[in-house]
This record gives sequence, C-alpha cells and structure tokens, in this order.
Amino acid sequence: TMPSSLSKVFNGEFDNDLKGWNLSVFSTEASATMKIDATSVISGLSSCAVEISKVSGTDWHIELWQWLSIHQGRKYTITFKAKASSSKVITLGVQQASSPYTGYLYKQHTLTTQVQTFTDTVSINTMDLAKLEFFLGSSTTSVWIDAVSVIESSPVATGVVEQRDEKHEAMPLL
Repeated sequence: TMPSSLSKVFNGEFDNDLKGWNLSVFSTEASATMKIDATSVISGLSSCAVEISKVSGTDWHIELWQWLSIHQGRKYTITFKAKASSSKVITLGVQQASSPYTGYLYKQHTLTTQVQTFTDTVSINTMDLAKLEFFLGSSTTSVWIDAVSVIESSPVATGVVEQRDEKHEAMPLL
C-alpha cells in the first residue's frame, strides 16, 4: 500500500475562510479572536490570525484546532508556517479527542516576527479521532499560522523473518 501524499488537514492554507478550524477559550481569564488575514499572508491567499488579548497563564486555555483521523502503526509529519507580533512560545499538540485524552505529541516552538517553518513527526499506536492543536495562551500577542499539513505514512517494515517450508521447496531444475 502506497501512503497518501495528500495532507490530512482540511483548509491548511486558510484560503477557504476558517472552514475546518476552531478557536476555543477554556478560561474566563483568557480572551482571543481569530480571523482570516489577507494582508499578512504567509502562504497562499490568506493566513489565520489569532489576536490574544488576555491570558490566564496556561497555554492550552487558548487553542486553535481541528479534528484529525489517525491510524494505528502510522507516522505523521506535521508542518506549518508561523510568525507572531513579538517573540512567543506556542505548543503544537496531537491529542486523543476523547477521554482519557492521551497526548501523542506536545512540541513547543518559539515564534518570532519572521516567518518560520516548523516540522515535527509522531508515530501513533492507536486508531482514533484526534485533535491537531496549537496552544496559544501563554502571552498576549498576535499569531499568524498558515500552510498547515499533516502527511501520513506507513512505517518501514523491519525485522521480517522469512520462514521456509522444507516439505514444499521447489526441486532444482536440471
């Protein structure tokens, strides 16, 4: 089976408005808004801009996310481009969508005012619905995210042992 080279992310370029993406705020002490920004484009026609106006001190209290189907025994390469209005640490997460909310990947990245490309990989050992998440709530600033892709690939087979059935081996040709 050949792995698909198509991204599993829906609307990763944000060129189809905000379809497929959600912004959740999990504390009354935090506040943020998201919009499509055609003036600070990182890739494609537009980028997602999240303006963080109030934080609680916990990064996951402000979360940009979408659903992601994951499969057992697969490797996922996650790539995105991002920048911020000032230096800011964000966390990229892949987490099980329901209890017990197993975390498959949590990786911190430091954004600057310059566009950067980030790439992370994670191997998954279960089949489930997950959330692809950007935890943004650590400090007040604006964040632009674009060109989000998740490429799924099959692991390379290793340790394959060939078994021989001596009763049914072919006779040598004369």
